[in-house]
Amino acid sequence: MGLLTPQEAADMLRLPDPADYPQLNILLPFVEDFIKTATGHDWASDLTIDPTAKMLAATLAVRWFDDPAQMGNIPGNDIGVKSLIGQLHAKALGMLVV
Repeated sequence: MGLLTPQEAADMLRLPDPADYPQLNILLPFVEDFIKTATGHDWASDLTIDPTAKMLAATLAVRWFDDPAQMGNIPGNDIGVKSLIGQLHAKALGMLVV
């Protein structure tokens, strides 16, 4: 299971059919890997997907689909994305406590 299904990504992007956009199959794993690296936790492997992780995945998928040249980048003034990453990072740190 992933953070976003191709259909969920297509819905966020207002695309009629994800099958018509094979680049989603490349983009979605990249988004998941980016979030895993940025937060230190593999959110896609959890039994229940964290809503903040899903929101961050959707936000990045939309931005990077619209402007592939920005893949892997977060603009310096993008407080929303940085905030979501910070929230997920804090949650991941809390999961490490035993």
